[in-house]
Amino acid sequence: SIALGDSIFEVLLFWSAVDPPSALRLLAPPFSRNRIIVQYALRVLKNLPPVSLLFYLPQLVQSLREDEFLLYEKAILDMAKSSTFVAHRLIWALQTECEYYVWGKRKAPEEDSLAEKCNRLREKIVANFDEHEKLSYQHEFDFFHEVTNISALLKPFTKAQRKIELKKEVAKIQLNA
Repeated sequence: SIALGDSIFEVLLFWSAVDPPSALRLLAPPFSRNRIIVQYALRVLKNLPPVSLLFYLPQLVQSLREDEFLLYEKAILDMAKSSTFVAHRLIWALQTECEYYVWGKRKAPEEDSLAEKCNRLREKIVANFDEHEKLSYQHEFDFFHEVTNISALLKPFTKAQRKIELKKEVAKIQLNA
């Protein structure tokens, strides 16, 4: 029997890559308590082409719960630096986890919770953007905020009035090229 703390796992760093779902399983307990196993799994994910990585971003973000060595966070930052497209998708995935609701009411995230970790990581990714990337990020997220905010503006209206008000609100949206 091999214990998770055994040095035999050091050879993992030289193994060929497993498939991404297997790598993600290695980021969950009980394997997440072994630094070498985590390094191996993250290496597998970091070496994926950006397009392939996109499919696994939600699971990767969820795995931040197990990040006791801060290796997941560093790997995610590296992935975000490798591609602006991946960075934007990561921000969307992180932002989804930043929203913390209890019984339908938004709450401040607890310290060291997944929501708090995701918010901190999202801020680091945006801070690493150059001026052009920050401008692009701001345009994209402002646009989606403006679109999704329409539902809050329509809430006080009756069902019949909403259709008319929706057309008015959509007409106000400015599209930036």
